[in-house]
Amino acid sequence: MFMKRKVQFFFFFFASIIIVTIMQSCNSVDKNTESNQDRYKNLVERSDKFLKTNPDSAIYYADSVIQFLLKNGITDSTLIAMMGIKAQSWLNKGHSDSAINILLRARTMAIEASDTLAQANSSFKLGEVLADREDYNSAEKYIKEAILLFELHKKEYKLAAAYHLFGTLLISKGDNMKAQEYLMKATAVFKHLDSFNALGVIYIAIARNNNAMGNKDEAAKYYKLAISQLAEAHDTSNLGIAYINMGVMLRTTNPDSALALYRKAIALLAASDSSQPPIVEKYNIANLYLDQKQYSKALEEYDEVLELCKSYNLAGGIARVYSGYASVYEETGKRSLATSYLTKAVRIADSIGDVSLGLKLRQSLMDNYRKQHNYDAAMLINDTIKIIHDTLTTGGNKTIMRTMEQLHEAENKELENSILKKELKNQADQTIYRQVIFTILALALVLMFYLYRKISRLYVERTKAYHTLISKYKQESELLSRLRSIKTTEILPGTESQTAKNDILEQLIEYYVTEKPYLDPKLKVADVAEKLNCSRKAIALALKEYKDSNFNTFTNRFRVDMAIAMMDNPTFSNYKIEAIAYDSGFGSKSNFYDKFESCTGVKFNYYRRYHTTQSPDDSNDE
Repeated sequence: MFMKRKVQFFFFFFASIIIVTIMQSCNSVDKNTESNQDRYKNLVERSDKFLKTNPDSAIYYADSVIQFLLKNGITDSTLIAMMGIKAQSWLNKGHSDSAINILLRARTMAIEASDTLAQANSSFKLGEVLADREDYNSAEKYIKEAILLFELHKKEYKLAAAYHLFGTLLISKGDNMKAQEYLMKATAVFKHLDSFNALGVIYIAIARNNNAMGNKDEAAKYYKLAISQLAEAHDTSNLGIAYINMGVMLRTTNPDSALALYRKAIALLAASDSSQPPIVEKYNIANLYLDQKQYSKALEEYDEVLELCKSYNLAGGIARVYSGYASVYEETGKRSLATSYLTKAVRIADSIGDVSLGLKLRQSLMDNYRKQHNYDAAMLINDTIKIIHDTLTTGGNKTIMRTMEQLHEAENKELENSILKKELKNQADQTIYRQVIFTILALALVLMFYLYRKISRLYVERTKAYHTLISKYKQESELLSRLRSIKTTEILPGTESQTAKNDILEQLIEYYVTEKPYLDPKLKVADVAEKLNCSRKAIALALKEYKDSNFNTFTNRFRVDMAIAMMDNPTFSNYKIEAIAYDSGFGSKSNFYDKFESCTGVKFNYYRRYHTTQSPDDSNDE
């Protein structure tokens, strides 16, 4: 019965495994998505890692993440955040037009998904980029939208950041009083949140605003507050910005202090992040030398900045350096050379879509042509500037932006449709795959059931055989009744020598039956010979003719009979195996197992579990 239960256990165990496998195959899509999570996280980390140091790599990894998310049907804030990283990478390359296009797509996707928080993040970034391009009207629209949505979601930190951005935009527009109002709102929130870094950055903006209003002392006070706050927060990046901004303020009034501040910013950058090039710092130093009319030093600094911009593929930086070259050559009377560099700079600004930089450079180019008395060229440049201004001020730019939004919406829909088609194909493939798996598993289950039935029958047959062996052994081993009535003449009739052997055998049997010497695990033939007053050889000869036996086999047979008698007696039903073995005269459990099986042909465990608890017929039920 025990073996039958074991077979049943294994059958149901493997059947359960097959059923679980079937259930798991139904969730194969989810499993695949989960298995790809490590790769997805790795790509996100890499895109973030290369954001500043290698924008091209950051764009590649961000694209990989975006494709992964779209492939898995994920169009939530995670996708929009990755598009933000991609946009920032394009900004770091100096391509603001590409960044704007991506951010417009992200905002459109957020609106379609009714994800107002993702919409707020995209609008905030759009406002930041557009403000940097001096497209203040468009920037104001997106920043106000971000403020309203952050207020709706009660995102205090992001709301304060939007206040800060709007304040800096108002500074650029010349609305300094209103700018101060928003900057102080941001300050109050950051103080409430105990955000040291953000406070330091706000103090820089307040200092700039005061400097713009002519409050130099108040500006210096806030710059010092910013430096102290950022140093305490160990924010080396923004601390360098504070040094640069304070240097810009002092550039005309105290150039030595300004230069010292630029040098501090460079040293700070080298100590904190040697991988970051000191482009902004050196550009400002070059401008300072230009103000002081130290043209050779200015050119040296511009040359270094140009090499850095080229190595990092910063097109906007290259255009600004060319503008710096033009200023040097303009002041040194080399106007044709200045014209050449300004023309190159304008082309670069146009190629990257930086409208504000292009306008500034065209204004400088127009002034250069006028000084050369080339009024026709100056008028052409002036007409171009007028067209750009008209486009920006009459709403043409907004129309262009809306057109770009519509184009990207169409692209997005097309991309979604292609992804949907792929998903449907994948689902069809997975359906076929599941059907094949179900068929294989069903066949496996049928095969297991067949094997289970066959093995069960084998166990039943073995159980019957074991019961037959035990019954036969018991019939032969009714020692007490058989040995008491035994006659030696019946055992070994014949010659005189055989009679002597019969006498020894009869004495031996009588001795074993009455005194039970076999209960001594250390019993030896010499001990028995001494007790019967005969030789060991005589005992051996007598036993040899008794069923071809020997002393050990004869003794172990009595011990096994004793063990069986104990097991058949309810008094000993709770005895452990060791106790039965030792009480029967065996020296160890292993020896007992071995001798029991050799005498009966049946394993002891089987005998005890089956024969003492049920009849042979009981084992036949299935």
